[in-house]
This record gives sequence, C-alpha cells and structure tokens, in this order.
Amino acid sequence: MSEGAAPWFPEVGLQVDHQISSTSKEQAVEDVLSSLATLLRGSVRQPARRDIDIASTLGTSPHFGLDLSPSRSQTPELGFARSTSEFVGLRGGGDEEIEGDPDFWCDLVSGSKAQLPHSQVASMEDDDRSDIRESVLEQLFDLTPERINEVFRDMDRDTNGCISAKSLGEGLRVCGIVGLDATAPGRILKAVRLGSDGTLALPHFTGIIKNLKLAQLLTGRSRSTASARRLTIVDYDAKGAKVDVCSMSRLREFFFGRRATPQLPTLKPIRWVHLSNLDLTLMLSLTVKYSFHPLAVEDVIEQCRTKVEQYGDHYFAAVEQLMLDGDTTEHKPVRVRGNHISIFISGPPNLDTVITVSQPDNSSTDRCSGMTSTYLGKEYKEPGEHWVSRLRQRIEAPLSRLRQKSAPFLLLQVLDVCTDDLVGVTNAFAARLRVLEVELQNAVAELPSSWLDEVTKVRLQLALVLRRARGLSRATRQLDDVDLQKGLSGYLRDIADHLDEVVEDAHILMELSSGINKAYERAMVRNQDNARQVSADKLNNTLFLLTVITVILAPVQLMAGVYGMNFVDGSGMPTIPELMWPNGYSWFWCCSGAYLLVMSIGAVVLYKHYISAGPESVVSLMGVTLNPQSSPRVRAMSTEMA
Repeated sequence: MSEGAAPWFPEVGLQVDHQISSTSKEQAVEDVLSSLATLLRGSVRQPARRDIDIASTLGTSPHFGLDLSPSRSQTPELGFARSTSEFVGLRGGGDEEIEGDPDFWCDLVSGSKAQLPHSQVASMEDDDRSDIRESVLEQLFDLTPERINEVFRDMDRDTNGCISAKSLGEGLRVCGIVGLDATAPGRILKAVRLGSDGTLALPHFTGIIKNLKLAQLLTGRSRSTASARRLTIVDYDAKGAKVDVCSMSRLREFFFGRRATPQLPTLKPIRWVHLSNLDLTLMLSLTVKYSFHPLAVEDVIEQCRTKVEQYGDHYFAAVEQLMLDGDTTEHKPVRVRGNHISIFISGPPNLDTVITVSQPDNSSTDRCSGMTSTYLGKEYKEPGEHWVSRLRQRIEAPLSRLRQKSAPFLLLQVLDVCTDDLVGVTNAFAARLRVLEVELQNAVAELPSSWLDEVTKVRLQLALVLRRARGLSRATRQLDDVDLQKGLSGYLRDIADHLDEVVEDAHILMELSSGINKAYERAMVRNQDNARQVSADKLNNTLFLLTVITVILAPVQLMAGVYGMNFVDGSGMPTIPELMWPNGYSWFWCCSGAYLLVMSIGAVVLYKHYISAGPESVVSLMGVTLNPQSSPRVRAMSTEMA
C-alpha cells in the first residue's frame, strides 16, 4: 500500500478515506482490526460476502473516518446499489446481516409461544371495531420513536444511553413480545451484540423489536398468494422505474429487507408501496416496518374523513374518493362508487417513501344516498384501482416529471386524480339532469315513478359530491408544511381552483334538481286537476242530459197522471170527459208526440246557440255578471257553475 493511499478492506467494504499521519496509521489499523474481530464474532451462517455496518460501533474516531463501500450488485434500470437500510437495523454476529434474515427471526417466534395472538387481530376484522387503538394498536403495535425512547429510558437505569443485555427481556415484555424460549435472548445477543461491555444501544434495541414484531405477524398464519399480491412496490427515480408485485416468497424479503441507495448523490430514489384493499396483517406489518402512529392506523381502519395530519416524523393523508363506475352515458342513470385512500409519507429525514392503502368506502353516508347498495344494486368488495394505473402511467412515462419530484409530489398527484374524478362526476350529473329536464317537458304524464326516484337520489348524491369536494379543499389547505409545499404551491392552487369549480357546479346542479322535482310536482298536480275536471265534466254532461229529458217528459207524465186517474160517478161512468171520446187514446198520443217533437227541436236549437255564443251567454242567462277585473280563478269558478 502506498504512503498516501487509503487502506481498503474488501471483506467488509471498509475504507479509511482520510489522510492520516504515519505515527497514527498503525494505531488506526489496529482499531479497525479490533472492531472487525468484535463484529465477526459468532457463528457464520453463509460464506457469502456481506457489507457490514460498523459505523455505529466505531463511532467518531480521532484517527480516521469511515466510508461504507456499496455492493457491486446494482439494479441496471435505476442505478441502485443494495446497501442502505430502510430503517435502523442490525448487523453483526457473523458475515450475514441478521436484519435481512427473516428465517432467523421467524424461527425464534415459530418455535415458541411468542406468536401474535391472532384472536386480537381477528377481532379487528369483525364489524365491531370499537377501541381498536386502545386494545390492539397501542398495546401491540406502537413502535413510534417516542414510544421506543420511552421504553428505552425506563430501562436505562444508569442513564448512559445504553441498556444491558439482561434488560432485553424486560424491554420485549413491555413491547408485548412474551413467550420466547429461554434460549432466544442468548441467540439474539450472540447475533447482534456490538458493545464490548455487553450492552445494546437504542438503534439495535429498536431493530430487535421491529424484527420480532414482523416475525409475529408473518409467522403462524397461512397467507394466500392473492393476499400477498395485494402489495405492489414501485421504485423510481429520474432515470426510470421498477414495478414489483409481491409474491409469497417476496413478502418476507420486502418486510425484512432494506432499501436501495443510489450510486450518485444527485439521484433521489422514491419508493411507493401500495396496498390494494385492507389486509390487516399486511397493514400491521407496514405499521411495524415504517413506525406508523396508532392514530393514523386507526384512521385507516375506520376510514376517517378527508384530512392531512403530521404524526411525529411522518405525514398522513386520507381521501374519500368518488368516481364514475364503468361507462356512463347521459341516457342512463349515473353510476358512482366510493373509495377510501390512505397515504403515508415516511422515510425520515428525506421523506422518500410513500405508502398508500385503497379500500372500498363503507361510510354510512354512501349507503344513505344509495350509491353502493340501493342505487347500484350491489356491494363492492374491491376498491377501484384506476387511479393507481393512472399514476403508474405517469411514473413510467419516458419524460415523467413525477419521477423528478419528491415524495410529497406523489401525494399531490393522488389529490389531483381524485379532484379530476370529482369533476367527471359533476359533469356526468349535469348531462343526466339535462336529459331528465327534457323528458319532463316532453312527456310528463308518461313518466314512470322511477323517474322521480332518480331525481330525488341525484340530489342526495350531489350533496355527497359537495361534501367530498369540501373535504378535499380542506385537505389542500392543511398542506401548510414548508417541506411539503416546497415547489408545489402552483399545483396546490390548481387543485384548489378545480375544487372550487366542483363546489359551485354541485350547488347549481342541486338547485336544478330541486327545480326539476318541483316542476314535476306542479305538472302532476295539473294533470290530476285536469283528470278531475274531465271526470266532473262527464258527470255534469250526464246530469244535464238527464235533466233535459226529465224536463221534456214532465208534461207528458203530467197528462198521463191526470188521465190515468179513475174517477167515476154513481153509475160507474168515468167523470173525465176525454176518456169517453171514441178516439181519445189516439188523440193522447198525437198530442204527446207533437209536444215531444217541438221540445226536442227547441232544445237542439238552444244548445247550438249557446255553444256558439260561449259560456258568458250561459252565465248571463243565469243572471250572473262577470267583472273584467275578476281573477281568473273567480271567472273559472263562475264558468264552471254555468
């Protein structure tokens, strides 16, 4: 080795990159070799070469600095090198990284009584999810830095920043990991112990807790391939993107594995992890891996309203999405479905990881408006994933701007896609209401009862659209963090403008639907009045005809009554002289016939005269005078009386 060259140790990827004096070189090399001996102490699982992180052990040396050399294995399309961990993990105990060895941790759990009580997780899958956070999340899965630091401080009795290996069992018990075999702590300490005095630092304690929790979740429960494939991982940077749909073999590798780090410092890789539909085991595994806050996880499970919150070192957003269901035309009722999207921005301090969870919206508001069951006639078991396809197309585009932006920009894209869906929903309702209005004008009497039901439900659905738009608008205003808004203010204003447009359109369409409903009711009242009037006219005409016939026949009946009386004298002779006429009966019919003929002709002449003259002549004949200033209602009543 030359005088000025930095020493290189290929077995561990360690390079002494600072120039040091000749008097301290030997001491520096001795320190390195001593530290390597400590790290490599223990059983060797595989002879394959691994990079070993010894920075946490050596600390800041006065003699030299450390440079971890990345592995030569790369992902060609992204230029990634497999090196840096996604979270603080464990290295040491042989030449294999214990952190990335799921078999080691799963063996510790599967061979003992430390498996997670699945009854507690299964209770979260039931309809009754009361006290989820208090009874399950905070007790078993609160691995936030604040909680781990609290447990660590309680065990750090000597206040030197470290806990003894003997206190490991107490820390595991406090974090809900109980039932390990008696040999398990020894195996863990032999694999991960880095301090020469037999102590564990906070990062190593955190790594142990996380790996054991992941082993509890992923051990002892049979998982189908379909369940594993719900998880999609997209790694992208300015050069390209790589999409990986998890399989059963890939599942443990992902949760126990480590993030890729760029070869070039200018590259800023982003990882997008998407969980399609809510699988509680996978959700809890993501909670452990990325240290999600229990409040945020509770909001995912219970499908909270649209909002943006910050919990510790990560951000959480929830979006209540509305979108068109399938092909929608203006000649068919608008079909709308809801999704609930949860978004986490994690990976401090760079915030380079985005986790999304999509699930069908089961809010009671949707069921009341008939959007999922009553109106569509079915319940959705899978969420709509078209927004995921749209974002993947944007990421995989040759000149994608999305790949050149930070992780918060992906959150902004989700909000943008949900806003576009709301715009599409309002446009579909506007087109449908125009068709319903035309149908009302053309054929009021022939409209079925389902027509009115649709108009009523459209108003309810527009109220829900308005609620969702206001929620998204509120969420965009909550993005007031400087780090999140950096370079995104213009995009936020564009989303806010579209949401304002949706709110205004929804208000107008609600008023239009109310107007259509009222116009329909008025038209139906008019139709009913007309029907009643027609019925009354028929009755009046019938009574008029009977009255005319009665009037005409009244004299004949009178004559028949008079001449039909049997008055006789003492000798039995009729006292009515006409009854004694030889042709009296013939004279009776001749007179009756002549009378009926004259009266019939007179009635016809009078009927034609008054029909041609109008109702006013009839009213005047009745002795009623219509005032020209009278209201139409009074004139109509007078005419009806006539």
